[in-house]
Amino acid sequence: MSSKTLNVLLVDVSKTVHRQLHDVSSGLHSFVHSRVIFKPKDEVGLVLFGSNATHNDLNTETESQQPGEGEDQQQYSGVYVVSSLRSLDLGMLRMTQEEGLGALKGDKEGDFLDALTVGIDMLLKCPRKATGKRLLLLTDLNSEVELDEEFIDSLVAQMQAHKIQLEVVCIPSSSSTSSPASDNKAALTSVVDRVGGIVRSLGEAQEDWDHRQSKQTGPLTGLFRGELQLGESMSVKVWVYKKTGEEKFPSLKKYSPSLPPDDPDATHLVKRETVYRSTTNPDEDDVPPERRVSAFKFGKQRVPVSAEMGAFLKFQVEKGMQLVGFTPRTNIPRHYFMKDTAVVIPWPGQSGPTDKAGLAPPKAAKAARCVSALARALDASSQCAIVRCAFRAGASSVTWGVLLPHLVKGVGDFLLFNHVPFAEDLRDYTFDSFFNAKDKVQPSQSQLDAAESLISSFDLSASSGHEDPFPLSMQCNPALARFRALLKSRALDPDAAVPPSEDFLTTQPLLERQTQPTLALFRDVFPIESKSAFVSGTKRGREDDGGNGEEGKLRRVGEEAEEQEATQPAEAVVGGISIHSLAAARVSNVSLQTPVEDFRVMLQRRDGPGGERGWVEKAIEQMNTLILTGSGVSQDDGENGPAILNADTLSECIRSLRTSCVVHLNPGAYNDLLIQLQANRVKPKIQTIWEMIKKSQLSLISNAEVSTSGVTSEESTSFFKDRDVVASNASTAPVVVNNEDDFDDME
Repeated sequence: MSSKTLNVLLVDVSKTVHRQLHDVSSGLHSFVHSRVIFKPKDEVGLVLFGSNATHNDLNTETESQQPGEGEDQQQYSGVYVVSSLRSLDLGMLRMTQEEGLGALKGDKEGDFLDALTVGIDMLLKCPRKATGKRLLLLTDLNSEVELDEEFIDSLVAQMQAHKIQLEVVCIPSSSSTSSPASDNKAALTSVVDRVGGIVRSLGEAQEDWDHRQSKQTGPLTGLFRGELQLGESMSVKVWVYKKTGEEKFPSLKKYSPSLPPDDPDATHLVKRETVYRSTTNPDEDDVPPERRVSAFKFGKQRVPVSAEMGAFLKFQVEKGMQLVGFTPRTNIPRHYFMKDTAVVIPWPGQSGPTDKAGLAPPKAAKAARCVSALARALDASSQCAIVRCAFRAGASSVTWGVLLPHLVKGVGDFLLFNHVPFAEDLRDYTFDSFFNAKDKVQPSQSQLDAAESLISSFDLSASSGHEDPFPLSMQCNPALARFRALLKSRALDPDAAVPPSEDFLTTQPLLERQTQPTLALFRDVFPIESKSAFVSGTKRGREDDGGNGEEGKLRRVGEEAEEQEATQPAEAVVGGISIHSLAAARVSNVSLQTPVEDFRVMLQRRDGPGGERGWVEKAIEQMNTLILTGSGVSQDDGENGPAILNADTLSECIRSLRTSCVVHLNPGAYNDLLIQLQANRVKPKIQTIWEMIKKSQLSLISNAEVSTSGVTSEESTSFFKDRDVVASNASTAPVVVNNEDDFDDME
């Protein structure tokens, strides 16, 4: 049976707690939220005491037996059962809000003994079975309560008989220590000691509910149960459990609001059903499972594989763990460990005559001695064992790992299993040494000292005489905590804002003060200098060519483009967002109105299936077409009809196209365009444009600018003089680097 606890919240709302209702509501929210996340099967009931209203079964029963008594003479008055034991839901969160508690607050004393009696009665009357029962009492202990020892003993006897635990959470009070508070705390502490429980402050309890939550794993959720083969004729029976596991984000399911929200039988979950139709006859009925065959991609085709053939070809490994050998611990660094850590323990013995899972006591003792001997030998020799594992029968993959000794004094000797990568999975990153670097990037001694001090300050381990500032048991995933807080706030208010991430990043003020001088020194010795970026179409890592090579030419092209953009009037900027950037996402074609601006925006786009390369090819092709159409070489009878651009606009378009073809290593597009314009230069409109091209020296792109061009420097220089330039030499296809592997499509 899964773990399930019945929790009854007994909350003090008497006159001495009114100022702390906000803190009480926040604590109750944390408790209910922690139950929803970590104990979703728990049931919770809510009881308020010290209220002006009365609503509980014991009061109703005594009133029916003794009618006619006033409210003050009634038993269990001022105790209001807001909710009986129920599963956790959104309604319970709303009940614990400050508004709900404030509506039932009272101006009388809060008798926590009456509240305990009502809570015990609720737990005993609950018909559902549970593994645990608990009373959670929240009070400031400042109310006058009649401490009847005989009555308290009867409550303790009932709680002990039914194994009911008691947890007392003390609400901070603004008043000074009074005699009732001291007496009440002493009485409750005595009850807690006798029935089992704890007394703590509201702040400590809320911190525990918010952070210190770990997943409780049952004894039957092991990874492996079998034999660890130590040799051909030697093995030991072991169990393997997860020691650590990554907590995933909860899977969100689709919700359907079609059904009424108050329908108790409605799950509102969306179910997905997949049907298969024939491509040759899609109108016929669904294809049944016996007519379906799985197909796997092989290149651009799909190869059908039947279930029988798939089972025959499937790689299967027998279940088991096999010792391969030993290696020094230094050969397996910590960063090689992958996935989660598991603990290997000897197969336990039988706990009783009905225990069929455990081994007989003699065999269990031998297994324990064998595992202990192996762990101690590994620890003494500073070695680790390499093992080959298949944790499931019929597994399709093999896992390699290392066994490390884990010796716990007073508990036993165990082994820790960590996954290690295959040779293909290793990534060894090497960095160049400063000894081979240029003098201008050589760090000074002060910079080296500042860097060493900064790295030393990253050490978060506990220093001598101090506690660990960041114990592992208290370090929760801030992203998960923020996500859960968002779910809670959105459940109560759909328009709630996303909580800031700073609220979930815990820091230590003492550490911040200690590291501030180190950070300030590091900033001083490593000043940040802003440098203008340049457009580069070559790969990084090439040696400096003094500006004469291809990289230097591309740098000059980028600088010229920046100078041209700098001469343009600045665009309007509103709130840090430019008008151009807002329109950039909508520009997908080179328009007639602003061709140069649209062309530059398209070159900068990276979205879409083709990415940067797709937009570059599209922009160059459309600009080429626009120039030919606008100059009259060809006519476009599209939706805009024939378009003729003025000479200045065409000249700017040609200049932008040439620069982009050089930067993006596509000389053929520009060279083909220039040859077509040369062939039609006798036309009056093109003759004017041609003269402007000659004057600006926008000649063919030579192999000195782009190495893949088929035009030499001499041919580019004499292009405007020699009319017999061979077109085939000028036209070169753009260079496309295909990083895709033919094997990527194989499955």
